[in-house]
Amino acid sequence: MANSPRISAGGWLARARSRLRGSENPGLEAQILLAHVLEQPRAWVLAHLEQELSGAQAALLDEML
Repeated sequence: MANSPRISAGGWLARARSRLRGSENPGLEAQILLAHVLEQPRAWVLAHLEQELSGAQAALLDEML
């Protein structure tokens, strides 16, 4: 995964919402996962959608999905 493309928090949320489409509240679930991995409150995550995720963070989030 060296040289894997970087993704922003907002980009990851959009992708996660799409993958969680069958769940009751995909947006909320994706936000909670992202907030957990970034160790920030959901409000912070939503205010910083441009935040670039590290490769390790993105990989962990994708595993959690």
